[in-house]
Amino acid sequence: YLALIVAMYFLAREYLEDHELALTAAALVGLSYPVLKYGIEGYSETGALFLFVASLYLTVRLCKEPSSRLFFSNVGLVTVGFLWKEYSIVAGLILAAAFLSHSRISLATKVRSSVAAVFIFAAVHIPWQLYVNYAYHFNYLKWSTTSAAGFSVEFTLKNVVKSLAAILGLAWILVPFGVFPLSSMKPFQRLFSFCATPIPFIAFLWGYISSRTFYVIAPPMVLFAVRGMRTW
Repeated sequence: YLALIVAMYFLAREYLEDHELALTAAALVGLSYPVLKYGIEGYSETGALFLFVASLYLTVRLCKEPSSRLFFSNVGLVTVGFLWKEYSIVAGLILAAAFLSHSRISLATKVRSSVAAVFIFAAVHIPWQLYVNYAYHFNYLKWSTTSAAGFSVEFTLKNVVKSLAAILGLAWILVPFGVFPLSSMKPFQRLFSFCATPIPFIAFLWGYISSRTFYVIAPPMVLFAVRGMRTW
């Protein structure tokens, strides 16, 4: 829980380049309903969210100044994070989108690094998933069947609206002011914003509806909301 708050502070300071706004962002995360309810209990959420936010921090730094060290450090975080929870897929997709879209990275570097990243991830998780299936008779195909059941039971407009509202509260009002106008953003902020805004909404594919499972949407939106405080 405390590591998540610290990680959020560094992410916000890197993105917003403002100490006070970064403190505000960290407070919004640390005092949010889903984090207070689930993040301080013995769920897998705590470690998973910390690694998720830490990955976003490295992605922002990569948007600012791309380097192989930052990229592969981030790949390492995503790989380790996936041992906790599927949230790391969201962080990995944001990293991939930012890396592949970066104008200062050559095509050859993008291809080589992407192949290496897939190899690193697969080298850890294919053997691990085979072991889990052998030892516990459970795999992601069975998980997807369970998740599909959630769509039929919980996927209602009321549940979706309630869970989305819970992750940010009234701060949702400020999000558009933090995103637009795009011309007021620095290039690295625009790149990160384009990548980090839509991708977390794949949380809808988890099946079961909860502010806990939706919380991967929150960290980027918190950045925009806090930025909106300054531009509103």
